[in-house]
Amino acid sequence: MYNSIHIQNFRGFRDLKIDDLRRVNLIAGKNNVGKTSLLDAIAILTGNFDYYDILKLSVSKMGDTAYSPRILFHNGDIERQIQIESGRVAVLELVSDGFVLNTLGISNILVNGKITDDSLRKEYAIRVQYLKPKDGETFVEARPSQYLVRRSNTFVPPGIYEYFCSLIYLSVHDDAAGMEDDYSTLALKGEDQRILEMVQLTDQQIIGLNILTIGSVSKLHARYKNYQHPLSSLGEGVNRVLAIALGLSKASNGVLLIDEIENGLHYSVMQDVWRAIGEAARQFNVQIFATTHSMECIIAAKEAFEGTDDLSVIQMARNKDGDIEALTYDERMLTTAFNMGLEVR
Repeated sequence: MYNSIHIQNFRGFRDLKIDDLRRVNLIAGKNNVGKTSLLDAIAILTGNFDYYDILKLSVSKMGDTAYSPRILFHNGDIERQIQIESGRVAVLELVSDGFVLNTLGISNILVNGKITDDSLRKEYAIRVQYLKPKDGETFVEARPSQYLVRRSNTFVPPGIYEYFCSLIYLSVHDDAAGMEDDYSTLALKGEDQRILEMVQLTDQQIIGLNILTIGSVSKLHARYKNYQHPLSSLGEGVNRVLAIALGLSKASNGVLLIDEIENGLHYSVMQDVWRAIGEAARQFNVQIFATTHSMECIIAAKEAFEGTDDLSVIQMARNKDGDIEALTYDERMLTTAFNMGLEVR
């Protein structure tokens, strides 16, 4: 498990240090203080984040499909390396190469900064290296050979990757769609009852989960007393909890990242959901990082993990200079903050 993390020159982080990480880390803060960026940094650090996914982080979220590496660098400073450290160091830097750099669905290359208009006829790549923290020696370079090689209009990364730990990353909108194979695999391992019990936290009328095939299409269904429904036709809460339950098993001995964990969940079930998450995280040795905007979610987590020493709440905020900083609360500090009426979201 990661005990601390140090991030430099990545997205909104000039120099961010977070200590006292625990098994479950709940990340709070106002808008635009880097909560999701922290998840992205951890994903890169695990070494199990696909090279395409790193490239996709450099695409504007405003609907622009242009690939712009500058987005990844703090204040667009592409002259400085990005460093993400916790027991190892992930280094990202901008380099040039003669091959077309692209990722699925992205056709334009746009590089900003100190690069002239003439560079638009060149291609630029983000190199990702993992270093030993003590001597700075590179022990793996997580990039495709020659960056990306185009084969029949498909970009194939044939390079060597070093996977340090398993990683599951659930975005705001991820649900159980397309997880039939995952459920089947875990059911064969005897995990179906645990998964069902988590799903029942959001709908007690569900008595089972089945995969039904209609024609050539197989879909996961929720079984009720007299009928069955495709999971896709049920509410966000059922699908969200199922995605988390499956993710916990798949992330065994690794990291589960969840953006806006409360999405689709009613506050009244949050404490039971957190309790189930904690039990599964301990069972599968998973470290969890989850973002939230909800005070109810934070309170429910505190109550669910009371006495376990498993929870840290990380409040992210900007200081007077505009830099993003983090304050970490343990159970005792959370109790004090609540008693004093302090805002920890």
